[in-house]
Amino acid sequence: MESILGELKAAMKEQNPKKSAELTTKALEAGADPLDLLSKVVNFSKELTEKSWWSGGAEEKQQASESEALMLSDLIMIGECLKASADLLKPALKSQGKKVENTGTIVIGTIEGDVHDIGKSLVNTLYESAGYTVKDIGTDVPARKYAVEAKRWKADIVGISISMAPCKATLPLVIKELQKLGLRHNVKIIDGGQSSYLSDVEKYGIDAHGLDASDALTKTDELMRILKEERVKGEVK
Repeated sequence: MESILGELKAAMKEQNPKKSAELTTKALEAGADPLDLLSKVVNFSKELTEKSWWSGGAEEKQQASESEALMLSDLIMIGECLKASADLLKPALKSQGKKVENTGTIVIGTIEGDVHDIGKSLVNTLYESAGYTVKDIGTDVPARKYAVEAKRWKADIVGISISMAPCKATLPLVIKELQKLGLRHNVKIIDGGQSSYLSDVEKYGIDAHGLDASDALTKTDELMRILKEERVKGEVK
């Protein structure tokens, strides 16, 4: 089994979705537990993308050396490998009466005036494979819509993708709209994208910034942990 897992990780590194799917099937046929295998595949993708940067963020994260750096196309293909494996594992889980625990619900969209969605789609793949329910509300999303959709889906996390700097003016408006609907205390906000930065947390009052796809998942996991603790303590309802 360790040999198969090693080959699977190598296939993802080679950015070969077809081979990733074949090795996932091989692992299942060899008796791998689907839930455990899904967890390993997600971790493989995180390890492979940890030196990349989905959101730019050059001011906070030292750029990897040229030989280590991943281009956006690399991130997309690793995401496709992850999806190819996950698409096989989820039916396997269902057939065994198992299910991936719902980690939390995320409403995510690209901010108003911005129609970029490649980075957002990549992060969505990671989120879904990690057990999150993802409600992608598209691109060019007005501030009000983030709040309305967060209420509709009882979101835990609101994700905001920002690839165009002029569109950033909408970010504080999203917070205001969440406050108007009485939701701000009960959701966490994370941003990411080429024109978002770690300084957004302090400057705009959001809860986290994802430096890249892998970091976005790590930060979101931490936000969910904090939110659950706050709910247990009765700090939020």
